[in-house]
Amino acid sequence: MAEPSWLTAEGAEELQRELDQLRDVKRPELARKLKEAVSQGDLKENADYQDAREQKAFAEGRIQYLENVLRSARIITEDKNSGKVRVGSVVTIREVGEQEDETYRIVGAAEANPREGKISHESPIGRALLGYRKGSKVNGIDLREGKSFPILAALYHPPCGVIRHDAVVWGFARAANKGGADLHPFTEVTGIDRTNGRVTGVETSKGFVQADIVLSATAGWSSTIGRMAGVDLPITTHPLQAMVTEPLKPFLDKTISSANLHAYVYQTDR
Repeated sequence: MAEPSWLTAEGAEELQRELDQLRDVKRPELARKLKEAVSQGDLKENADYQDAREQKAFAEGRIQYLENVLRSARIITEDKNSGKVRVGSVVTIREVGEQEDETYRIVGAAEANPREGKISHESPIGRALLGYRKGSKVNGIDLREGKSFPILAALYHPPCGVIRHDAVVWGFARAANKGGADLHPFTEVTGIDRTNGRVTGVETSKGFVQADIVLSATAGWSSTIGRMAGVDLPITTHPLQAMVTEPLKPFLDKTISSANLHAYVYQTDR
């Protein structure tokens, strides 16, 4: 049985509106874009096709997520008489030694938005506040400089591998492109040019790119790119390996993860 998704009434309505827009507007629009891109031919070098495919995959993943959240939703009801902090409460706190108050509304994880003052009941602050009354002193997590909290072991990865890594990359790429960046798909970095200890450009499979500043955002390739620039990063990267079966009738609606094997298994319709 799925864990309940705690939502305020307005939060559930907002998520339902997003779901309706994705299913009724965005999905047909992306299907049309994908069809048009396929008609251009040569899919290997077709940036429009890659972009449409990734946008569609991201949208389908979001649709699936929202459907699951709303299917298991439990609407938070106000209880002003209990006097205790609970999911749905609006709480004003003041940190010891500070002069200004901070106000938060404690909501479910699916509705959390720190910029709007909405924090998840599963977050450190939200979890620490639950059950307390007005005037209580709460022992939270002290993150001031000089404090040390060694981590002995941890595994926290609720969605495991269900996020589309390539969709995230394309999301950043589209935003960079809108900001004025030029994208060069299917272009391999073969070397980093340095002069007098400074990076002066990038060697690629399609030619040399001169640049005074080079930013590496290469994730699993960071150690390789670092070595090209003469920087020995204190990390070791390994290739990601995936095994995919033929399409099967849906039977697994959970993600199975093993911290010891560093592996996960899930079923998707993508």
